[in-house]
Amino acid sequence: MHSTPPHPPPPHPQSFPHNSPKDPRGHPLLCVLLLSLLSLLLLLLSLSSPHSPPPPSSSSSDAAASAAAAAAGVAEIPSIAYLISGRSGDGDRILRLLLAAYHPGNLYLLHLDRAAPRAQRERLARAARAALRGGARNVHVVGEPDFANPRGASALAAALHGAAVLLRLSPRWGWFVNLDASDYPLVTQDGDSSVILSRKFIEYCILGTNNLPRTLLMYYSNMPSPHLNYFHTVLCNSPEFNRTVVNHNLHYVTWDMSSRKEPRLLTLDDVANLTRSGVAFATQFAKDDPALDRIDQEILGRGPGRVVPGGWCLGGGRGDPCSKWGSPNVLRPGRRAMDLANAIAQLLTPENLYSHQCIWD
Repeated sequence: MHSTPPHPPPPHPQSFPHNSPKDPRGHPLLCVLLLSLLSLLLLLLSLSSPHSPPPPSSSSSDAAASAAAAAAGVAEIPSIAYLISGRSGDGDRILRLLLAAYHPGNLYLLHLDRAAPRAQRERLARAARAALRGGARNVHVVGEPDFANPRGASALAAALHGAAVLLRLSPRWGWFVNLDASDYPLVTQDGDSSVILSRKFIEYCILGTNNLPRTLLMYYSNMPSPHLNYFHTVLCNSPEFNRTVVNHNLHYVTWDMSSRKEPRLLTLDDVANLTRSGVAFATQFAKDDPALDRIDQEILGRGPGRVVPGGWCLGGGRGDPCSKWGSPNVLRPGRRAMDLANAIAQLLTPENLYSHQCIWD
């Protein structure tokens, strides 16, 4: 577990756009590189077939696990960079979300905003280290955090800052997922493709020489809740990326019908519907809502205070399937892997994919 030093903020744009940018239409947009997503879909289907190799026994070595992964053709699994953010008092929620979404092949950056006292960040770092039994080298806590008011520009600045730190921490990851402490996964991390933005697009926004992302950053800094629209608008106005958009963010959400401005809190009454949805995440949940316990038990197979099990778990004592760790390249898809694969396949059909892209000719 490491506390990351602050990263310089994104460069400030020099001018406003001469014309208002084209805003995306429809649902939230998901930037993907289609070949990679198709490869991941094929991986999900192959791993869920009856011919998939059995999970390694508790006596397997890392070398045997790696050999099994190579034999199964899954040596190059996708690596996902997670930014998990919360506010003062959200440390326990962030830890629970981390354990529910954990995989040793991913990268995690935990962000408690500046309103939280430093003691909360230190306590979160210690708790994550203890829960992962020293295997937390891929988990980092932001040491000098940003403010993250969801109604102002600070939430967008925090997301860009977090993405920049993740770029610096590792060259391996290919996908960026930005989660709030009120989110929760609906699939295990073996076979998860709940990506929001590709690494190539994140690099374009933060490191690229094109002035569009910086110009739009200035434009959106004067609007309420810019983090809800900034990335979508950059995507739709970038010829390099607007043909790589899938019009879905793989989140289950229902809206408060009285205002239509805030997602409704999900409860036990929603579990059946979100289970059938085929998506990867759901939002929003109240802290320690009983629905989270149901998801842990029936979908993720995760015990209290433990990481979600996967193919990298080699068993062990005291009833903990992950007390011994093996190769992160060994995948054992969870109960909803096929639901997710089917949902992605449906999104990639020509009638769904090409009719919902924001292509401006």
